[in-house]
Order: sequence, then structure tokens, then C-alpha cells
Amino acid sequence: MDRIRVYTGGVASCNGYLFKTRDNAYVAVDAPSGFADWIYSKSPISSSRIFSSPTSILTMWEDACRMRQIFDCRIHAGQPYNESLTLEKMARDARGLPLNVQPFVVDEILTPDIHTANWGGLLWHLHQVPGHSPDSIVYDLPDEGIMFTGDVILPAPSGGRISGRKPAPAETGH
Repeated sequence: MDRIRVYTGGVASCNGYLFKTRDNAYVAVDAPSGFADWIYSKSPISSSRIFSSPTSILTMWEDACRMRQIFDCRIHAGQPYNESLTLEKMARDARGLPLNVQPFVVDEILTPDIHTANWGGLLWHLHQVPGHSPDSIVYDLPDEGIMFTGDVILPAPSGGRISGRKPAPAETGH
């Protein structure tokens, strides 16, 4: 796997991750605002080779629609688009955050009975961990020693649902 590139953006400064697999597929995990244009500015990537899998934590969905517009990528999630999933109504009403997510189409609904997937030539282990939103999912690549956890590794009550795994260091740089 290629190095992980990290972008931080959106109203809550959340991370989006991009890397290239051994099969030369690009994988994007999460979609904070500005992520799609940031990826495109680095070097145009063939639209047929990018896969997007946001984890549905506040602001992670902001750029899902834009990812599809630029890259025509597939989006995998635990539910179809709705304001409960994206938490945008709660963000506006309870916190006054200017969060308005463009509706998007989810290509594959990751139901609780789906525990693994093969995307980009990698075996992904999926852990359903409802928390911030009803479809929060942890994406685990045990063969690579990498786990994308979103907020579930934060101290309780926000997180703390996954134990026994040490987060792998990611190469950062915005």
C-alpha cells in the first residue's frame, strides 16, 4: 500500500484519508468538506479507480457528493443519505454549525450482517459501532496493520468501543 495522505477540513476540522493499493486503486476514507478538490489538485486520478467510504461522523459526509461528481466513485455506507445519518440538522440546531450536506447516493449499504469486503484489492473488516450517528463503521485492514476508527477511540462516552488495537501512525500533511 502507498503512503496514507491526510486532509483536514470541514466545519469541525475532520480528517479524510487517501491511499493507493497494490492493485493501483485509490481508496478514500471519509469525505470532509474540500477533500475532493484537494485530491484533484494533487494529481488528477482516474475516476474508475477511486473508492469512497465515509464513516458517518460529523462533517465526514460533507464532500461525498463532490467526490462522486469529480471521480464518479462508489460510496459505501451503513444507510442511505438522510439528515440523521449526516447529523447536519443536529449540527445546525444544537451547535449552530453551518453544515449543509448535498444529498448523495449510497451504492452499497453496509448492513450489520456484512463483516468483510474486498475493495481495491484489500480485505476490509467492518465493525458496526453506532455512536455519533446510527451507521458509524470502523474500517479495519488487519493485513496492513491499519484501522480507520473515526471517533470511536476517544474516551467514553464519545468513543472507547474498540480496544486491544494500537493505532498505526499515519503520514500527515495537509
